[in-house]
Amino acid sequence: MALAQLWWDIARDETQRSSDRLNASKLLADRGWGKAAVFSPQEGDPLDLAALEGAAEEFRANILRLAGDPTDTD
Repeated sequence: MALAQLWWDIARDETQRSSDRLNASKLLADRGWGKAAVFSPQEGDPLDLAALEGAAEEFRANILRLAGDPTDTD
């Protein structure tokens, strides 16, 4: 926590060199909140969006089936 506070103080201190402020900001972004996940194209689709879209289509079809045909007057 002490390091994060130091980096925060440097990043906000307008009397510090711009490069130091930028470096402190980068350190906070990288280590303060964790680095963003990086996915390479070889890993494929980590969220499996194709399966998600298929499940959404199935859900929509089930809703329409349960709702019935609005033109059916039985």
